[in-house]
Amino acid sequence: LGTLVTAEGGVVPSNNGILEGNFAVGPLAAPLPGMTLLTSMLNFNGAGYFSGTQDVNRSSGLKPDQAVSGSYAVGMSYEIPVTMAGGGQAVAYFTSLDSALAISSIDSDVNDPMILVIRK
Repeated sequence: LGTLVTAEGGVVPSNNGILEGNFAVGPLAAPLPGMTLLTSMLNFNGAGYFSGTQDVNRSSGLKPDQAVSGSYAVGMSYEIPVTMAGGGQAVAYFTSLDSALAISSIDSDVNDPMILVIRK
């Protein structure tokens, strides 16, 4: 019923600079019929801000190449709260410096909670 992922290398230091570069975002599993599908390409700047584009596919149709931006804060224990500039929140849990799982909606336009995979 689930997946257990272990973290590599001890506790992540509380420093936004360790999260920098381009990351792809997508669902952990295929959504159920009628649920929202979201994919993104995000650039984390190492200073607590990110920007990029996302494609959102829902029952009302596809919204490709939507600009997204927001802020993040690297905390202890791999937890990284993410806030979208237009609203919406997620919490990412990094399993390494190039891979994470995020819980909840990452966009104010997406009402379906989801689990997302984030990879560098």
